[in-house]
Amino acid sequence: IEWTLKPARLALKRRKERQLTYNTYLQQIKNRQATVDKLRHNAAINPQHTPNADAQMANAQTSLDNARQLANKALEELDEVSQRVLREMDRLKAEVDE
Repeated sequence: IEWTLKPARLALKRRKERQLTYNTYLQQIKNRQATVDKLRHNAAINPQHTPNADAQMANAQTSLDNARQLANKALEELDEVSQRVLREMDRLKAEVDE
C-alpha cells in the first residue's frame, strides 16, 4: 500500500507549496495596496503634484497590478493541484476499498 500513498503524499506536498505561493502573493497585494493608498492620501493632502510623486504613484500601481496578475496565476495553479489531490484521494480510496 506504500506505493499507492506516495502519489497522494506528493500531491499534498505540491498543494501546500502552491498554497504558500498564493498566500505570499496575497500578502504582496495587501502591502502594495497599502502603498498605493498611502501615496493617494499624501497626494490628496498635498495637491502640489511633483513629477516624482506621479512617477511613484505610477510605479506603485504597476507593481500592484503585477502582483494581482501573479496571484491570479498562482490561484489557477493552486486549483489545478487541488483537483489532482482530489483525484489522488479518490484513487487511493478506491484502491483501499478493494
